[in-house]
Amino acid sequence: ILDEHKAKQRAKGNPYDCIVPVSGGKDSTFQAWLMKEKYKLNPLLVCYNHTFNTALGLRNLANLIEKTDTNLVRYTTAPGSAKRLSKYMLKKLAERLGVPREVLYRPKQGFSMPLVHWFRQDHSPALLDILVEPKTTQRGYFNEQEVRRRIQEHRKGIRDRSWELWHLLIFELWHRNFLEPAAQLHSFAVPMRKPFLSPSVMAVSGRRTAAAEVA
Repeated sequence: ILDEHKAKQRAKGNPYDCIVPVSGGKDSTFQAWLMKEKYKLNPLLVCYNHTFNTALGLRNLANLIEKTDTNLVRYTTAPGSAKRLSKYMLKKLAERLGVPREVLYRPKQGFSMPLVHWFRQDHSPALLDILVEPKTTQRGYFNEQEVRRRIQEHRKGIRDRSWELWHLLIFELWHRNFLEPAAQLHSFAVPMRKPFLSPSVMAVSGRRTAAAEVA
């Protein structure tokens, strides 16, 4: 059967007997070797360059071409086209799995962090207590009484203060991570004295030379 197939391909002027997709992995490499060495066919190897091939995979492809004396066609798409193609294929697969179309094809929309719930859960007190720590209140940036009132209102569900508390918390953490280290480095810096010049005389190679040294 294979001999008849090869004869038909040669009669059509086609030098290849079959097409084998390869990726550089062991499975596709074995298939290519099987067609070439065992069944004595002349396969055309094809590869899709998805732009994130590993170095090992590329090296395996090069070795495969060299060892089997075959030709390789590498298909490469533009990054933007590849992204759109991947999204299209994933959406079609999701359709087959039963995901509603109104979910798959709805317009893009942002999402917000669930601050309201975060700041009312059991683990939130330690986070919000940063705003009323002595280190924070002593800076004088915030009115401690107002901050405490907003925390209590939010925890008791009287009013949603999550967005205000979030901004205050981020500001305080920014201060601790960036301004405090800079202030510490400045305090440990060695103060530089104002240099002044004073005349001196030193002997160089038996000669007396006038020079100025920094005291």
